[in-house]
Amino acid sequence: MNAKSRVVFVIRSGPRKGRADLEAAFTTRQDAVRFAADLHGLEPSEAKTFAKSGEIELDRARHGSNFCALKEERMAPERAEKALSGELYLAIAPALISSKRRSVRVSA
Repeated sequence: MNAKSRVVFVIRSGPRKGRADLEAAFTTRQDAVRFAADLHGLEPSEAKTFAKSGEIELDRARHGSNFCALKEERMAPERAEKALSGELYLAIAPALISSKRRSVRVSA
């Protein structure tokens, strides 16, 4: 991409293959990791592993999903704004429920 491209960090949660339950874009890697950790109720050690590797296998009963991945994407500024506003990615699916210990609310 050209010099005007913008980097966004995208979280993809759901099955490893096929349609994602959720995709969300963030301006920083740290914000994306925090969101995924809060959404799935990750323990600090799990969040650290996820931050380093960019992906983590999850237990649907405990975390509300089977898999979560983080990727860095370069895109045109207009597309990045749409991604960050939520227009490009799926909204929270009802199937995504955090662990039974607590619930997580995310407002759009």
